[in-house]
Amino acid sequence: MNLNKVFEPINIGKVVVPNRIVLAPMDTNLASDDGFVTEKLIEHYRKRASGGIGLITVEITSINPMREMKPTNNLSAFDDKFVPGLFKLARAIREEGAVASLQLGDFLHAINKKPADLSVLEIEEIINEFVSAAVRVKEAGFDIVDYHMAHRYTIADFLSKYANKREDSYGKNLYGRTKFAETIVRETKKRLGEDFPIVCRINGDEFMVGGNTIIDSTYISKNLVRAGADAIHVSAGGRIELGGSRSYSSYRQVPTSEMADGLNVHLAEQIKKKVKNVPIITVGKISNPGLIEEIVNEGKADMVAIGRAALADADFVNKMKEKRPFRRCIFKNDCIRLYLKNEPVKCVTYDS
Repeated sequence: MNLNKVFEPINIGKVVVPNRIVLAPMDTNLASDDGFVTEKLIEHYRKRASGGIGLITVEITSINPMREMKPTNNLSAFDDKFVPGLFKLARAIREEGAVASLQLGDFLHAINKKPADLSVLEIEEIINEFVSAAVRVKEAGFDIVDYHMAHRYTIADFLSKYANKREDSYGKNLYGRTKFAETIVRETKKRLGEDFPIVCRINGDEFMVGGNTIIDSTYISKNLVRAGADAIHVSAGGRIELGGSRSYSSYRQVPTSEMADGLNVHLAEQIKKKVKNVPIITVGKISNPGLIEEIVNEGKADMVAIGRAALADADFVNKMKEKRPFRRCIFKNDCIRLYLKNEPVKCVTYDS
């Protein structure tokens, strides 16, 4: 099989990514207690960039200090004071030849609210917070802004037919549930200009009774592209309403060793058949070079995101290209347990 296509450049908007491999956004707990970039955080991403990954997506970054996933060490962009540190991070990534993207996200669960609990004014305030943070992403020298619209974050809650029970224009049906996400994309384009690329990370399927399916996510993807999205990153699951952190949906977000390699690729493949003119990114338990080649060469997705594989071996992509042995992730998920304990995330298998 021809490996070369994996290492061909691809455009996201007008930004040229040197190859088809993406670093999936994965929390590190390496930001300072109050959300600033640290030298350890910079070194973490520099290593992955020098390791050959084409597009580095920096972990979820907070747009509001009251709605964060965890109590501390959340990378932040809700104030101009964070821009200088973010600038150093973007520069380090770009110096290694990779494209730098920063993911922005929000977590309504932190204040025990769901979409139906918000006033229209509160919704508009959150939209403005996303767009203002995106302005800082551009000011900090990143090439791309990535919006976290998957799993159980705020935008995903609005998109979800399980979580969004609003009866106004921001809910009621699929058209209404998509309005919040579309508005964020449109307003971002107005503020940053049409040439600044936006990646939207969505759930291809929520994998829960009463949740979104591929039919919903295909519609959502089409509308996000019409609104201005320059790439769609197709993740899956991550909701905990039915079964908590041990729900099937949660395991589809972070697959274990017992689950199939590339278990979510079919979702990206289905969306790619319907959504044209922008790259479609797949993710989910991908650490085998042969599988990456298959996905790209057979057109199942345009790009492949790896997370834990790059944690196990920062030089994974260079070694793949040069056909050298590499440290393979065994998906034991001890790295995730470190995250949950708010400890610096690393590969426990190889670095302990």
